Amino acid sequence: MNGKLRLTAVLLGLVAPLLTSAGTLPLCAEDAAQKSAVESLLFEAVMLQELGDPPIEATCTFYANRAAFLASALKANRGDRWLAVNQFLNGHAVPNDPKTRRVRTFYESKTSDQ
Repeated sequence: MNGKLRLTAVLLGLVAPLLTSAGTLPLCAEDAAQKSAVESLLFEAVMLQELGDPPIEATCTFYANRAAFLASALKANRGDRWLAVNQFLNGHAVPNDPKTRRVRTFYESKTSDQ
């Protein structure tokens, strides 16, 4: 997307305008995670799996809806983050799911850095 077209899309609310400090997701994605009581790093890992790395552009409403859905999955699975992520990504539990493994690897690599 060229600069002028992107600016128009940002002003119309079609894409999220600002990136987080990590530079991967928009600030509204981090806000959505916080409002839904979802750990920001976990949400970032899931969104990078879902949207690619670097992520394709999405609206702030998209991030808010996905954060609420992940929060619901976490609650339904009594906080078991990997089962919740598995169900979030697949709609149901998939044994040895490679997508869940990628999210977990990203998450654990970031938590070991801290």
